Amino acid sequence: MLNPLLQDPDSVGVSSLTRGGTERRTLNDNDDAEFLNNHDHHIYADGNNWGYFPGLPLRLSFNDLTNAFFRKGKCVMRVFMVWNSPPWMFTVRYQRGLESLLYHHPNACVVVFSETIELDFFKDSFVKDGYNVAVVMPNLDQLLEGTPANIFSSVWFEWRKTKFYSPHYSEFIRLAALYKYGGIYLDSDIIVLKPISFLNNSVGMEDHAAVMAFGRH
Repeated sequence: MLNPLLQDPDSVGVSSLTRGGTERRTLNDNDDAEFLNNHDHHIYADGNNWGYFPGLPLRLSFNDLTNAFFRKGKCVMRVFMVWNSPPWMFTVRYQRGLESLLYHHPNACVVVFSETIELDFFKDSFVKDGYNVAVVMPNLDQLLEGTPANIFSSVWFEWRKTKFYSPHYSEFIRLAALYKYGGIYLDSDIIVLKPISFLNNSVGMEDHAAVMAFGRH
C-alpha cells in the first residue's frame, strides 16, 4: 500500500475517493443544485435511520446502531470525527486525513458524526475498499443518556439558535462520544504520521486542530 503522507494532494490516492472513482468538488464550484440532482440516490437520516454500514439493518436506534457497528467491525480501535460542512467540502485535504489514519490503523472503526452528509457518503470509497467507516447522525437523547451532559438534551432546539452552535456542537459531540464509548477523537484534517493506538487520557492541540483520547467511563 502506498503511503498517503508522501503523495501530492492532487495526485492519485490510495482509496476510491482519491483514486478518481468519485467526483471531486472544490469551494469554487457553483453548480450545487445540479450536483444534488445527480446524486439523489442516497440514504439520509430521517428520525428512523441514524447511520449506515453494509450488513447492518436500517432503522436501528442510535445506540443499537453504534454498538452493532463496533461489534461487526471487530474494532481494534474506536475513532470519532465530526463533520458539519456540506458534502462537497469534503475535499482531498480531509480525504488524506482519513487515509492517513487508516494507513496506520486499517482495522480501526471510524464513526463520523454528521448532520450534513449522507449516511452512505463513504460507501463507494473507504467502505468499498474494506475499511470500517460509518456516518452516524447523533441522537442526543441516547448519546447523552447516562452522561453528566444529559441536561443539555432538553435545551437542544434553543441551543441550535445560538451564534456559536456549530463549534459548540462539534466539541459537545466529541466529548460525549469519548465519555460513553471510549476511544480517540481526531479533527477531520489531522494527518496521522505514526500509530496512535497507545494514546490514553491525552489531549493535543495545535492551530485549532485537536486530538483527544480517553477510556470509556
